[in-house]
Amino acid sequence: MVNTDKAILEKIAHRQKEAMLNKKTHFNAADRKKQFHLCLGLLAIVISVLFVLLNALVQFADIFGDAQWLSWANMCLAFLAFILYNIRALLKYGLIVHGHEKIAADYLDLFKAYRRLQAGFQDKAIDITQLQTGFTTLSQKQVEIDEKAQAFPTTKIDSDLTQKGLKNNEEEYSKTNKDSALLTELEGQNTEGAVIEKRKHLYAAKRKAKLDSILEKSVMIITFLVVITLSLEAIFLTAAEVLRWSAVFGVLIAMVLFSIRAQMNLIPIIEGHKLMADEFSTLSQQYLSLKSEYQAHTIQSSALYQQLETLSDQHNWNNRKGHAFPTNVGDYKKKWNTVPLLGCFYTFVILLIRKFKT
Repeated sequence: MVNTDKAILEKIAHRQKEAMLNKKTHFNAADRKKQFHLCLGLLAIVISVLFVLLNALVQFADIFGDAQWLSWANMCLAFLAFILYNIRALLKYGLIVHGHEKIAADYLDLFKAYRRLQAGFQDKAIDITQLQTGFTTLSQKQVEIDEKAQAFPTTKIDSDLTQKGLKNNEEEYSKTNKDSALLTELEGQNTEGAVIEKRKHLYAAKRKAKLDSILEKSVMIITFLVVITLSLEAIFLTAAEVLRWSAVFGVLIAMVLFSIRAQMNLIPIIEGHKLMADEFSTLSQQYLSLKSEYQAHTIQSSALYQQLETLSDQHNWNNRKGHAFPTNVGDYKKKWNTVPLLGCFYTFVILLIRKFKT
């Protein structure tokens, strides 16, 4: 019997490691392709903005004299933007990233399920028959996930990043509680799961609210500058043409920022992050309540195992809902503001037009 127990536990440990490696590899693939997708999108947006500005300059070629080079530059930018947008559409990286993240989340759920199965047997919350049944069920689930993962292949780059992460102890989890393996699992899912996810969504909501505020204020400030510029035009008639073109560029910049803000549609995303933070906060409180009950000996190991399974299912469901509101850990610490940059760009445009005019 002891040998049978040991053999099953060794198989569970092996499958658990496989699930962890596959999880991390697919997350690496998702991150890599998401960054490439984002870079293509940002580059296309920058080129499109330059296209709009150069197109405006071509319309007022008398300021620059021979504007043939502007026409050629405008055509090249339009062609590049067209190529980038079509590459993005052809690669369908958005769908691929979503697929990798879903597969990685399935492997993560499987990894946690193996850990709970081990902890339940170690604490004698389940017997050898339940251990074998649970292992068979999880093995079948792993085969199904492996089949789905074939539609989203990973590369050697992703595998190398996984091995590098393992060497850097990125997959270290909570220290084992001497009293209970189930308690260790509960504490891990709370501190390393629910609490972190709650903080990430709160920070993401604050970060995106700040970005939305910056875009809104930038449009207001530039619009105000345009009004001031047009007012000065009526006073300083000698510089009326320079001020007029400065107002034109100000309107263009304001339109671009307004379009970006409308396209991003951050308000419902911010509300979604707040909702997810509330759900993870509630889940964390349930973990703590379950821990208190077990430590007060009001529930037994078998009941703890069953309730932990229920909370884990809710945790997994929250993680899947959270994919609709992706977070970016650490970005909330970056204190940057676009208003000074836009002000400098606006001033540069005024000086540029004045230089060509003189």
